[in-house]
Amino acid sequence: MNKRLRFNLSCHCRKEREKDGVPGQRSEGDHRAEWARAAIQDSGANTMKIVRGIAIGVLTFLGVSAVAGSFPLIADPSGALMHMPLTMLQYSPFHTFLIPGIILLLANGVLSLLAAYAAVRKWRGYGWLVVFQGCVISGWIAIEIFLLREVVWLHGLYAAVGLVLIGLGMMLTREKRTV
Repeated sequence: MNKRLRFNLSCHCRKEREKDGVPGQRSEGDHRAEWARAAIQDSGANTMKIVRGIAIGVLTFLGVSAVAGSFPLIADPSGALMHMPLTMLQYSPFHTFLIPGIILLLANGVLSLLAAYAAVRKWRGYGWLVVFQGCVISGWIAIEIFLLREVVWLHGLYAAVGLVLIGLGMMLTREKRTV
């Protein structure tokens, strides 16, 4: 039995004994019921740890890949470093990859890493930040497909990342705070 479960169980049992006025007069069935309730609460906490861990991993993947993809676009706005011709931008309002690279860096790189940090530190409302980042990457992909008029396998991957982040974030917004 882990420490938190044992602590919760012992505190609750002590409160029950004090309420009854008779220390140590609890039946074995009472102890089993208390242990089962505490175990159920603890399993929910473990599930949320797993969900938070997955969210942190996905946000870190998104942030690192966005930062790595934005630097070549900013360093060489012609797209030559990434073997992307400027003709890709013919239906967009951009003439070079500089502005898209900066937006990619800030919206999907920095913001994702900030959301991951918020999840690690368990900032108040961090689940909503995860949802927001999922919406940002989903919107980015939709706009990119619209402007480029081309779909590649990476669009599907990052659209899935966005949907996963939205789902995980919604689960995290329902997490009960234990302090």
